[in-house]
Amino acid sequence: MAHQGLKSGDVISRFSRYWIYLPILVCVLIMLPRLVSANFGLMDDGRAITLSQGIVQGRWDLSWDVISGRFRPIYWAAFAFWYLLAGGQPTWYFLGNLLVFAASTTLLIRLVITLGGSKRQAFLTGLIFTLSTSVIENIYTLSKAENFQLLLVLAAISLAVLAARQEVRTRIGLLISAAGVALLVACLIKESTLLVLPIAIVWWGLAWVGKRKHLHLAGFAEKVSHHLVVAALVSGVIFYAGRTIFLSSSKILGVGQSSAFFFDPANLLNSLVRWGGWLLRDFIWLLPMLLVALLYCLLARRLPHSPLWWPALVWMAFWLGMYIPWHFAVEYYLLPFAAGAALLSGVLLEELVQLARRSTLLWRGLGYAGLVLSGLLLIVSQANSFTDAAVQLAQDTANARVLQYVAVSASQGSRVVVNLQIANEYIEQMQLTLANFYGRPDLVVVNYQGEDLSQIQAAAPNIYFLRAYLANQPKMTVRMGLDEPSLEIWNAGVDGSLSSWRQVFQVSADPQIITMDFPRLLCPLIPRESYCTAGSRLVNFRQLHYQWTVYTP
Repeated sequence: MAHQGLKSGDVISRFSRYWIYLPILVCVLIMLPRLVSANFGLMDDGRAITLSQGIVQGRWDLSWDVISGRFRPIYWAAFAFWYLLAGGQPTWYFLGNLLVFAASTTLLIRLVITLGGSKRQAFLTGLIFTLSTSVIENIYTLSKAENFQLLLVLAAISLAVLAARQEVRTRIGLLISAAGVALLVACLIKESTLLVLPIAIVWWGLAWVGKRKHLHLAGFAEKVSHHLVVAALVSGVIFYAGRTIFLSSSKILGVGQSSAFFFDPANLLNSLVRWGGWLLRDFIWLLPMLLVALLYCLLARRLPHSPLWWPALVWMAFWLGMYIPWHFAVEYYLLPFAAGAALLSGVLLEELVQLARRSTLLWRGLGYAGLVLSGLLLIVSQANSFTDAAVQLAQDTANARVLQYVAVSASQGSRVVVNLQIANEYIEQMQLTLANFYGRPDLVVVNYQGEDLSQIQAAAPNIYFLRAYLANQPKMTVRMGLDEPSLEIWNAGVDGSLSSWRQVFQVSADPQIITMDFPRLLCPLIPRESYCTAGSRLVNFRQLHYQWTVYTP
């Protein structure tokens, strides 16, 4: 009995020590549907497979990156590593995404603890990060660099924290060097890692001011920031030198994709509105706790108890501010921002918990109101995460099945015509996927541009015509290569011509989805068409219909 009691005590002791890591189980649960339905996508995976095959065979052809003005050899090498291990089994690639996602969550939890946060604060930070809507597209696709990038940046910060706790110079130097290596690898995955340097400089400056004012943990924060500045500066210089040699250009802005930054007032205002929509959609739960905690701190004339609020705000401001001048606003860019929002949420929730315990009825009521409203909004926002996941799974499954059919059924040298009358990434990726994943380099994929179908048939007797159909497409969700309004016009233009052709294959995916259109709250102030579509409501239940039909003469 005593032995059993000891075992029970050990279990309780271990649980009390490790319960803060329960969000890792949430990572696994979120990823299970993707692991069960694992398919390569049609955004970047075809090119990734092609380059991976070349790298495995000793050919490092990164000319496409040269054209796009990018230098990210580790991005491709990471994909090649999984290709070497798993070949054409996408399940293993997504398992890698899960491992990276879980590791990032673990590091985020550990950082809260090592930087003076409570266990409850660390747990809430990790949980909120895993439930952030911007997580889904990053882990449900294989082409997004932010997942791995965030892990390496968090690792570098963790190493800087360890260095700040050391007294031996040799150990400090080794830890800073390791942090620099982590940041350099992150830069070679996505160039936006360079943003860590200005973030660390601002952290350093604010910590220096706090140290002079004798604020709690400011001295330790100054050490951490100083070490991170050194690591980021050295890694940034090395990356810049390598990028200059690789691209034969010393420019950072104005080359390839980096030329798509626009700083004119009209573009900045338009971008702020677009990003405002994404922030409302994904982070509306942050508003109640922020407003209540801010009101209380202002009236009490004090700062939040946890000193982690200002590093979180600086981090969020930089990661969002970098994309304001960028011409493209997509959800998956927000993953680093989500990590900062989770850290800030942990701070604010601690404030609201303390507020709910106060003797004053008004403040106690406001504390509970902030906790309940933020919790409800976080739960409700999971509808958008569910929709993102459902849409991603639906399109990837249908896309994979139609390509598989074409690869198996098409005769040698067949022509595959896709009814996308404005060529997009799907055309290129279909060609690469058929050639290098399905082993059909003989097939030619082109987009249909309104030609007479009888003339196309005469020029290429072996022809497959792919017609897409899409209904109830959400306005704001993961990236899709199909657009419902355009498809309606294009399909109407070929309906008559295809009436004499044979339908030989059809695949569709019809998941039930629910969207919470929080951006509609902006409509009274900013009547933007994409936010204020007629007939749409704040809560929308619908059934997505994603379909491919294949015709032959």
